[in-house]
Amino acid sequence: MRPLKILTGPNPILERVCRPNFTIPEWLIREMFRLMREHKGLGLAACQIGIDARLFITYWGEVFINPTLTAHGEYKRRITEGCLSFPGQIGVMERWDWVEINGRQYSMEEAIVVQHELDHLNGITIV
Repeated sequence: MRPLKILTGPNPILERVCRPNFTIPEWLIREMFRLMREHKGLGLAACQIGIDARLFITYWGEVFINPTLTAHGEYKRRITEGCLSFPGQIGVMERWDWVEINGRQYSMEEAIVVQHELDHLNGITIV
């Protein structure tokens, strides 16, 4: 097993739409959590470590596999956010005030994190 590292941009892997059908070994998810915590991240998408899969994890311990935005709030707000793949850079993004992913609703900071990570799966970055 090679050590995992977070890809930094610009990188064409970070700009691709990730594929929905994949097999991820359990050790890889454990390693993603370790790496996210080591870098003090709030979330980490598989593409950020070079894995072409619609998968991301969050600081509250949730694993999202093939996530789909199923509903969202009425209002967007502009916020600044950073990204582990673009260290030292800040982007201004518009985020829904709440979102529903695969039937579960998220608001406040959790909504921002899942929208950011879902953007990664769709090849969208803060820059």
